[in-house]
Amino acid sequence: MQRTNSSRCRQALALAALLFASSFSGWSAPDNMTLIVTVSGTNKTLVLHRYSIRSADFKLYLWSSTGGYVLTNAPEVTTYRGSISNEPNFIVCGSLRGNSLYAIATEGKNNVWSIGPVDVS
Repeated sequence: MQRTNSSRCRQALALAALLFASSFSGWSAPDNMTLIVTVSGTNKTLVLHRYSIRSADFKLYLWSSTGGYVLTNAPEVTTYRGSISNEPNFIVCGSLRGNSLYAIATEGKNNVWSIGPVDVS
């Protein structure tokens, strides 16, 4: 079964969100980011936009030993998607953990890069 770019990005974002979910103290995640990273000795410019992978009716419940599951305010969205400047076939999906970005860039199944941590503070 062939997957679409959107499907690959959603799966990568979901994985990143599960692995790198975090809270921020006094720092707000930016809506957009342009970052220069080095991949295999070459500078690449990531152009990223905040993108929620949560459903419209997303709710977060935390377990409390005294009250069972308690509805809690979800932390801000810290997942992103975008592209690499001048390389339109690449899709970039990422997540913030504290002030660091962790991302995956893919141009199909045979060309995948793992990027991070990249300081965004």
